[in-house]
Amino acid sequence: HVGLSNSVSPSSLIVLRSAATASAKGGSADQLDFNIFQGDNKSSYQKSLDLLDLIVEVDFKQSINVAFDKCYIYSLRKNWRGIIDLMQPHLSELDGQQLLQAYDWLVRAHTQLDEKKAAAAYQRIMLDEARKLREN
Repeated sequence: HVGLSNSVSPSSLIVLRSAATASAKGGSADQLDFNIFQGDNKSSYQKSLDLLDLIVEVDFKQSINVAFDKCYIYSLRKNWRGIIDLMQPHLSELDGQQLLQAYDWLVRAHTQLDEKKAAAAYQRIMLDEARKLREN
């Protein structure tokens, strides 16, 4: 159904991405997700991540946007290491605003993990990249 929806209207995947991130807002990391007691063995958090994975299966070009959505969802659950593991491999394939956004996520994650040296290093790189972008 998702593939058919995408072929009819490519913006449908954007709507699904929004739905996935909205669904993940349903609870915080320290709250119990009652979906598991309603005969569903997946939390809203996991359903959101699964939906984002499905979007990439339908349209691989959405993968970086989905990665940023996952960073947001991970941040709701304070999964800072997950953000780092997700963003670091993408750095070499990004440029412009997307690269700045990736560095911003890395700065936030390392800051939350109290990894000051790594956060400062990514902050410097991000500022250098922002200057380059502004000059062009």
